[in-house]
Amino acid sequence: MERTMRAFFLLRLLTIATITTSIGSCNGNLGVPACRESEKQALLIFKQDLTDPSNRLSTWVAEEDSNCCHWAGVVCDNSTGHIHELHLDADWDDSNSRFSGKMNPSLLNLTHLTHLHLRYNDFQGTQIPSFFGSLKSLTHLDLSQASFGGMIPESLSSLNYLESLVLIGNDLGGKVPESLGNLCNLIELDLSANNFNGNGSKFLESLSACSSHHIESLRLNSNNFSGHLTAQIGNLTSLIVLDIGYNQFDGALPESIGQLKRLNQLVIHHNSFQGIVSEVHFTHLTRLEQFEARGNSLTLETPRDWIPPFQLRGMFLDYWHLAPEFPMWLQTQRQLDFLSLSNTGISGTIPNWFWNSSSQLSYLNLSNNYLHGNIENSIAVEGLEVVDLSSNHFHGSLPLLPSTMNILDLSNSSFSGSVFHFFCDVPHKLSRLYIGNNLLTGKIPDCWMNWQELEVLELENNNLSGNIPGSIGNLVYLRLLNLRNNHLSGEIPLSMQNSSDLVVIDLRGNALVGSLPTWIGKFLLKLKILNLRSNKLRGAIPDELCNLTDLQILDLAHNNLSGAIPRCFHNFSAMVDSSELYGDVVPFEFAYGSILQRYTDNMFLVTKGREVEYGNILGLVTSMDLSANAISGEIPEELTSLIDLQNLNISGNLLTGRIPSKIGNMGGLESLDLSMNQISGEIPSSMTRMTFLSHLNLSYNNLTGRIPESTQLQSLDQSSFLGNELCGPPLIKNCNASKVIPPTVEQHRGYGLLKDEWFYLSLGLGFMVGFWSILGSLLVNMPWSFAFSRFLNSIVLKLYDVIVEYV
Repeated sequence: MERTMRAFFLLRLLTIATITTSIGSCNGNLGVPACRESEKQALLIFKQDLTDPSNRLSTWVAEEDSNCCHWAGVVCDNSTGHIHELHLDADWDDSNSRFSGKMNPSLLNLTHLTHLHLRYNDFQGTQIPSFFGSLKSLTHLDLSQASFGGMIPESLSSLNYLESLVLIGNDLGGKVPESLGNLCNLIELDLSANNFNGNGSKFLESLSACSSHHIESLRLNSNNFSGHLTAQIGNLTSLIVLDIGYNQFDGALPESIGQLKRLNQLVIHHNSFQGIVSEVHFTHLTRLEQFEARGNSLTLETPRDWIPPFQLRGMFLDYWHLAPEFPMWLQTQRQLDFLSLSNTGISGTIPNWFWNSSSQLSYLNLSNNYLHGNIENSIAVEGLEVVDLSSNHFHGSLPLLPSTMNILDLSNSSFSGSVFHFFCDVPHKLSRLYIGNNLLTGKIPDCWMNWQELEVLELENNNLSGNIPGSIGNLVYLRLLNLRNNHLSGEIPLSMQNSSDLVVIDLRGNALVGSLPTWIGKFLLKLKILNLRSNKLRGAIPDELCNLTDLQILDLAHNNLSGAIPRCFHNFSAMVDSSELYGDVVPFEFAYGSILQRYTDNMFLVTKGREVEYGNILGLVTSMDLSANAISGEIPEELTSLIDLQNLNISGNLLTGRIPSKIGNMGGLESLDLSMNQISGEIPSSMTRMTFLSHLNLSYNNLTGRIPESTQLQSLDQSSFLGNELCGPPLIKNCNASKVIPPTVEQHRGYGLLKDEWFYLSLGLGFMVGFWSILGSLLVNMPWSFAFSRFLNSIVLKLYDVIVEYV
């Protein structure tokens, strides 16, 4: 009987469950009731004021049977049907998915809303709506990278239940309201990458007063906060993440930071902290794994036998002052993945124990120090992916590499010897290799099939000789090739046309011969920089170069090039409109974030009469230098359409004709050198419009007339105009004086020199001495006398003919 009753009871439960499931299925949301009508209407009104280019809210419709709990981005409570969450984030990499427009306060009818997410939208600098402060149930507000502007409204401090406030990557500015410190339940606060300013210390103190036992993640990086960190930072005892990098905090680092026992990430890099950091600062930081503090003027002073309480995975102390010797306490750090001690003043050799204990390292930066020694067999540690030992004093042969190496920088040191074994013994998967500015010798080996992953190859300023090997064409992913200032000879190999991704070619300062290859303009269409300066190239500049529409820098100076300047040079679009240019010529997606602070594209350019090194702004430069060749013909008028060209040097050639009349259209020119040619005519008046021009050289041509008057031209040095027939400021020669009627021949025959008695007296004395010296010789030697008489007779006859003709 009991068993029958139990079976009946179970059957009844199953029946009820089936009915409930059927009803739920009919509503389209299993087990979720329909949303509240008032909240549905609030969403429909909110939608009306939004611009939705990709129709993401197509499910938000007013039909009676449409349950708003099923709408895109809407999350309802399973039991009450109240809307709890709105996830209206756009796709980060799809600009068409971004909402814009206005934020309608109809959201205030969502009285149970706890989560509001509007990440990656585009609200075009509008202020964060103040009514958000009246969404009293909010616990999570995420407005990341949504293009909000203005200041944070004070009303947000009324969100008493708020646990997470994320405003990263907007255009917010001004001072952060100290009243945000009243958000006592706050666990996460992220104000990174905005324009906030003011005393950040006061804001941190306000947080420590209320939410000190709750807040776990505090990110203020990439703003303009200033002030000293006070000891009260130690009151934020729940902190796991503290990131205040890229601000203007200064003063000493408070010792109380060592009391943050839960701290896992401490990021203070690129501020203005200074002073001593001792072991006290790390007393209780047993959970610390990430310590980023580069770019400060701090000095680490710890006992030589100090054993840190932490096991770091990442440490960045660049620009700190460490003890001259290599830090012994690094022996204790067995979990290090990233280590950067650049510019820390350490010297001596790298101890063997360091390499033996570096099995976890993938990134190592010891650049710009005073390290020395032979490391030929040291860095072959499997797992190492990025090694930067540049700007030290290492010597000997280039080291053996692990198979995992991806980026290697050994530039600016004293490595020497042949590079054959380094390149040819073992294939490698490096993507970037920097070994310039060393003492390497011999030929570049012909085994580049071993390096097919290379994107950057820099071998500049060594003593390498011979031809550029043909196998270099195997580098099909190559984007930057720098072989400048070696002793390379021969022609530029045809196989390089296979490297169609090349953006930079720098072969300056070698002894390369042959003509300028036409295939450069056919296959290397991504080129932005072509520098072949100071070689022995000959022949005409091929028209095919005009296909390089992205070309920003063309330097062919100091060769033996001839022929005319191609009229199609106006096709260089980057010199016509530079608005799309940016700092890095060869931008890279770093797998290591922004850790590798190295500009891969530095270059020396001759501009404004001197050689200048460009680094991080090279990508913003536009320049053309064809000087010191044998180029002939006229300056093509089409060249004047390069209105964003900054530097033009065509001096030291055989150019003729006039300066193009429309040269004033080249308003972006800062330096113009046309000197030492055979250019004639007047200086065009349009040059008065070249307001950015700070260096001009027109010297040693055949120019005539008045120098056009403008503030820019008259402020230049006289040397800019020498060797011509020019007048007017800044030259001393007065143009009015040049218009005076010249004296007639008769006036010249009036013997104006008679006014100078001393001149005539010296003339007579000179004649007497000379005459008797010659006459005395002739009297002594009779054959000479007869010959001289015949000579005088011929001179007298010629003088007679001239006198008869003109008198």
